[in-house]
Amino acid sequence: MRVVVEVKAFEIGFSYVPAVALSIAAWSISEDLSGSNWFYAAPFFILFHFAVIVGCFFVFFDGRTTIQGATAALLVNFSALIWTSTVVNLNIGILHNGTRLTDMTDALYFSIVTFTTLGYGDIIPEKQLRLIAALQAVVGYVSLGLLLSAAIQIMQTKSKLSNSNRDDQ
Repeated sequence: MRVVVEVKAFEIGFSYVPAVALSIAAWSISEDLSGSNWFYAAPFFILFHFAVIVGCFFVFFDGRTTIQGATAALLVNFSALIWTSTVVNLNIGILHNGTRLTDMTDALYFSIVTFTTLGYGDIIPEKQLRLIAALQAVVGYVSLGLLLSAAIQIMQTKSKLSNSNRDDQ
């Protein structure tokens, strides 16, 4: 029982708290930073989230957490990364037919489309956001690959468990 408590404390301290704190920080300073200042702050926010996601992945594969704990940590961090990217995109600027968009739902849509590397092209980043949007796409591409790898590992583990249970009977 003691190990479970330590793992839960580790998951919360390592993953949930930084992800939520960083998203809140991005939101709270969003009104204080101009577009050019966001250009310098945005890579930090995005790469920090990515580092936590990669850390969650390695913690899972080292066996220091449960499947449920790793899944919850990854989902919290993916959500926080998309939210932070939404705030960044909204503050630096996204365009639709040459007009700057200021709606949060449009920025969220652009973040999800960029994160999943779909890239429909209906909403495009302003010139100063292009490099950051590319970084968001690369982080999304790698993060989704990590999630897929974790899902395959979970399915293999469950398959091995069910096969060993059949062999025992």
